[in-house]
Amino acid sequence: MPKTRPQLEVLVLGSHPCAYLAALLLHGASVRVQLSSVPHEHMADRLIHINPQFFELNEITRSLKNELALTEYRGLTFLGNNPASRGPYDQPAAVMFVTTYSSVQNALRARVEKEKIVMHRPAAIDIGTVDEKGVEVFLDGEVARPRLVLAGDPLPEHVRRALGVPLAWDVDILQTYVFLRTNTAKIVASDKRYLMSLELDDAEHWGWAYQHGDELQVAVTASPAASDAQLKRGMQQWIATLNAHHVIDGNTIDVSKLHHMNLPLGGALTQEDVGNRTLLFGPAGGFYSASGEDVYPNCWSAIFAADVAKKALKETHVQDGLQAYRHRWGATLGDYLRGPQQNLKFLLPLVYRNPVMCARLAESILTGASVVR
Repeated sequence: MPKTRPQLEVLVLGSHPCAYLAALLLHGASVRVQLSSVPHEHMADRLIHINPQFFELNEITRSLKNELALTEYRGLTFLGNNPASRGPYDQPAAVMFVTTYSSVQNALRARVEKEKIVMHRPAAIDIGTVDEKGVEVFLDGEVARPRLVLAGDPLPEHVRRALGVPLAWDVDILQTYVFLRTNTAKIVASDKRYLMSLELDDAEHWGWAYQHGDELQVAVTASPAASDAQLKRGMQQWIATLNAHHVIDGNTIDVSKLHHMNLPLGGALTQEDVGNRTLLFGPAGGFYSASGEDVYPNCWSAIFAADVAKKALKETHVQDGLQAYRHRWGATLGDYLRGPQQNLKFLLPLVYRNPVMCARLAESILTGASVVR
């Protein structure tokens, strides 16, 4: 007589590194887990900055440090529109590492494949019934019936509606992250800091520049309502600032082909993250820091999601066990996500001439510490 196939306990939705990490953590705890990507538009690969604490989250992330090609930065420099406005911050140890998004994604996906965790890459996803037995999920006609869903990637609206999670981001949270990668320019060799501006158009629009290997990535944030012409103008303004400060050299940077994506910076702080037998983590939950940081806070949220899911599966009523999720991440990761979200423009004159204020602002952006101490 054939054996009855064990019920799937958790379906993780997503292809972000945090989704692979969540699946690995559940699998390692002997939870029956499957992983399915969420159909979405392909996004160009980009350089990302990673907090060094990412490599201290757990054994899985710690092992990645020796696998990834990393560029280390031991400080940052705030640049103002005026070439005389500059605030340097330095530390003896790394304040951040830079690598490609795809390298982190591929490294964690390779671990998932090694563990033989079942993965789906459907062209379409839909939700059927949600009841006390679990969630009915259709993946290209194939049916999965997990007891819980952990969503790491943004979901189509009809899926979000069926799972009882918010349908849209608040307009004050969503920002457009615009970037370009080029090998026609580079940060000058003597500057071991990455570069940042808080003066692009207004205090809510920031700019970054950092280099990895032969590639320089320049990025700015803008309103989601900004037109292509406005996005290009913001990028040109930031490049002009970099040139005015003589911190990059090389040929003219072509801004004709910008890449952009909408990011809910600190979105988790304003959104309900528990749905019908569903937890939102990673990009789906808006676990980006105020400075646009990606991998570290999103993977940190995956650890909380996996931990709460493991405990909820042991409850008589699974849904009740999910309610601890917000408290779990809110007490630690919440402060990190919040960062310096207040208007900081009034502080900038002090930042450019006062090392203490410069350090406080830098540490607020890098670690989530309060500017006011």
